[in-house]
Amino acid sequence: MNSINDMEAPSTPKHDLVWIISEGKLSEIDLNEIEGPAPENPVKAYHISDLANYLLNPNPVQVKKKLIGCEIHRPRSLSAKIKDSFRKLFSTSTGPDSSKKDSADKPEVLISQSKEEAPSLKDKDLESHFDKIDEHLLPYDTTIKHLLDMDENNVSAVLGICEDMDGNRSLLNLQGNFSEQINFMINNINKDVGVLLNMAQIADGLFDMGGFDFTSYEPERRYSLIRFDQDGEPKFCILGTDNKISYWIEDIKLLQLLHLLDQSIRTNLKLKESLQQCIEGEARPLKLFFNQELEIDYTNTQPPEVYRQVFEGREMEATEKNVVIDSLKNLQFGISLNYILKSESGKEKLCTSMSVMHDIRALDPIKDIVPEVYTEINKRTQASEAGRFYLLDAIRGYRNEQ
Repeated sequence: MNSINDMEAPSTPKHDLVWIISEGKLSEIDLNEIEGPAPENPVKAYHISDLANYLLNPNPVQVKKKLIGCEIHRPRSLSAKIKDSFRKLFSTSTGPDSSKKDSADKPEVLISQSKEEAPSLKDKDLESHFDKIDEHLLPYDTTIKHLLDMDENNVSAVLGICEDMDGNRSLLNLQGNFSEQINFMINNINKDVGVLLNMAQIADGLFDMGGFDFTSYEPERRYSLIRFDQDGEPKFCILGTDNKISYWIEDIKLLQLLHLLDQSIRTNLKLKESLQQCIEGEARPLKLFFNQELEIDYTNTQPPEVYRQVFEGREMEATEKNVVIDSLKNLQFGISLNYILKSESGKEKLCTSMSVMHDIRALDPIKDIVPEVYTEINKRTQASEAGRFYLLDAIRGYRNEQ
C-alpha cells in the first residue's frame, strides 16, 4: 500500500515561518481500509501545519484561566422540596410557575476582591519576595475567610469560577471531597489553573488558542489531510503513521477557514507578525475568531489602503467612487487574533490583529461601471477552495494596558 509520505505529496510552504495548509494534489494513496463503502476517486491530499492540526483536532485541550472565586451550592431545604411537589401536582409543563425557583436555590457567588494580578518583574528575586508577602496577606482575603468558616454539612457543591483575559467567566468542576475542594480554592485563588475544554473550537468560528504551545511550533512538522468522496459525500480525515486515521473532520467548513487563514497570513503582515511574536514568546495568544458576518462600512471613513492605491492617479467621478465603496461592505470575512503582548516593563497589552478578507464576487456590480478598478483588484485576488478572496484591510489595535 502506498504511503502518502513515500510519494509526491503537496509541498510544505517554505516562504514563511507560519503556514496553515498546502494546496491539494491528486493522490493514489490506497484507502481500502476505510470503513464503509469504498472511497471514490479522485483522492486529494494536503499537508497541514501544527497550528492547523490544533484547530481541527476534536480531542480535548487544556487551557489556563485565572481562578477568581467560586459558587457555593446549598442543599435544598425541606420547604423547597415540598413546594416542588406541589408545583408538579398543580402546574402544567407550560404553566407560568413551572420554571420558578426559590431564591434559596441560587448559589452563593464569592469573588476575590484582590483578583488583579501584579505584572511580572524582570528581577525574579524581587518578584519572589512580593509573592511571599501576598501569601501572608491571603488569609485576610474575605473570600478565603468565608471559605475557611464554611460548614461542610451546609454545602452540597463547590464550583470554581475562572476568568480569561477577555473577562469571560466559566465554571470549573473541582475534584475531591469538600476539604480537598476548599484547599484547592485557598491554594489557587487568583492563580492560573488548568481548565479542560472539549476541543479547541469553543463556538462557531471561535477557537481558544490557550491550548496550543506556540513556543514549540515547528514549521517543518506536517500532517496529512485526505479528501475523498464516499457515497457521493465529501469526507475528510487526518492520517497518522501507516496511513491510519488519527481523526475525522466532521465540519467540512473548517477546511475553508484554514485556506482563508493561510491566505490571510501570507498577505497581512500585521497578522503574521503577531503570530510570530507568539512563537517567539513575546506574546500570548487568546482567541482566534472567524467572522462570516462582518460588515465594515467605509462610506464615511478613509478607504482601505488597497483602494487608495487603485484610486491614485485615476480620474474618477464621485458617483463611481461611491459605487465602489458601497460594494466593499458586502461579502466580507473577518479573521481576528486576540493576544497579550508582553513588554520589558512587565506591563501587558490586550491586542487584536484582524484581516478583512473580501470575496471578489462583491465587486460584480462595478465590472461595467469602473472596469479598470475591477481589473486591478482582480489581480490581487487569490483562488483557493474557499473561493476567490483578497485582503481588503489589515487592522491592529490595543484595547488596554494591564
